[in-house]
Amino acid sequence: MGQEIRDLYELDGVDVDSFCIEEKRLVARGRLKNERFTCHKCGSNDVIFNGNCNREFRLPSTGSKNAVLIILVHRNRCKNCDSAWWPQMPFADGKQRMSKSFVNYVLDLLEFATIKDVANYLEITWDTVKNLHKNDLKKKYKNIDLKDVTYITIDEISISKGHKYMTVIADLKTGRILHSVEGRKKKDIRSFLKILKKKP
Repeated sequence: MGQEIRDLYELDGVDVDSFCIEEKRLVARGRLKNERFTCHKCGSNDVIFNGNCNREFRLPSTGSKNAVLIILVHRNRCKNCDSAWWPQMPFADGKQRMSKSFVNYVLDLLEFATIKDVANYLEITWDTVKNLHKNDLKKKYKNIDLKDVTYITIDEISISKGHKYMTVIADLKTGRILHSVEGRKKKDIRSFLKILKKKP
């Protein structure tokens, strides 16, 4: 069962000890594999546990039930240089209390639902969904291939009930958004136009 749950939720580096329904939600309980690490400061292998805590991470929902991982995490201390640290979670999305699989689940739902709908369905805040969406867009549009771009369109849209504006630049041929920035003045898009000018 532990291996199946680990594969289902993509819980890399975790030993799953139990999986059951608690308080109307699915709860997996586990611990990190090979939790003793080499000291990141001095390189010593003389590392001991120095306290522990349970941390909860959101997992993709299963059916109509929310799911979480509750994992026992030990604080590590190096006996050589006395530095202490909490281990990184290999399955988690950065420092957020959610698994990478949950983040992907949220982004998949946003393909056909609004931010508000996804937040309500998953019982998380609107800001959480918005930030995940924003981070995903930043990754996607960080390095856009401009090689085949010949003609562009530049449009402005109002945001915040017309009090602010955004400028959107798109590939005229494909409709793909190439760049967007808050503001509608020439200086706001100058940096992107310089990049576009240098394209092969």
